[in-house]
Amino acid sequence: MLGKGTAGAAVLALRNTGSIPYGIGAYMGAKAYRQFPDWVGNNWDLAAGTGPYVVAEAISENLDEILELFETEIRDAIQSAGLDVT
Repeated sequence: MLGKGTAGAAVLALRNTGSIPYGIGAYMGAKAYRQFPDWVGNNWDLAAGTGPYVVAEAISENLDEILELFETEIRDAIQSAGLDVT
């Protein structure tokens, strides 16, 4: 899984799934193949525990800690660039 960002949103991307048989189906689910869980779609609410099967529950259960760590890292990066964080 790869975290990326655009001007309008944060993005989670998958890479190298071609080398793992059935990897994308196990991660995201599927509409057409019954061996996988239901497709999770592209409108997730990770705080509510919806999203990719592999990470949704872990993110939901640890969201406060994740956000705190993210805020700390962003603040440190801004300060290391010599900018004021208030």
